Amino acid sequence: MKTYIAYFDETGDDGVTINSSDHFILTSLYMPAESWQQNFEKMRILRRELKDKYGFHVSEEMHTIHFLTDKNP
Repeated sequence: MKTYIAYFDETGDDGVTINSSDHFILTSLYMPAESWQQNFEKMRILRRELKDKYGFHVSEEMHTIHFLTDKNP
């Protein structure tokens, strides 16, 4: 039997209260376990490119709120 890795993440909320966000986004990654190292390396390369080009931190999470509220994004 083949092993797979699945990762799910969400942003926003489901709109139950008046303070809810306008959007709810659910994302996922799904891959065979034997390909995770190759995919992880691709993400490391992307993060380094984002750091070189835009100054993003390589090891910190990126949150949309910072892009939307920063006066000098």
